[in-house]
Amino acid sequence: MQKGNEGFGYAVLRRKIYELKERYPFAGYSVCARSWSGRAIFVLSLGNREAPALCLGGFRGGDFSGTDLMLRFFERLYINLYTFHKLRDNFR
Repeated sequence: MQKGNEGFGYAVLRRKIYELKERYPFAGYSVCARSWSGRAIFVLSLGNREAPALCLGGFRGGDFSGTDLMLRFFERLYINLYTFHKLRDNFR
């Protein structure tokens, strides 16, 4: 993880989200609102929409450490879910 906010800002956040979207197309990606400065507020989702779990991060506009941590957490979830599906599909 970056020390402080060095090297991580809104442009990096957008790039990381679009990279995740390309790598893991089975996950949900949307924009739920816009900040006062016009920046997109992203929603990333996985799994069953009937029984959702909510994880939130990045509440302070200038502090991206929580956002970076949340993206890393989601990427781990994506990797594990994708691996599970590949394994499961091989045993059908």
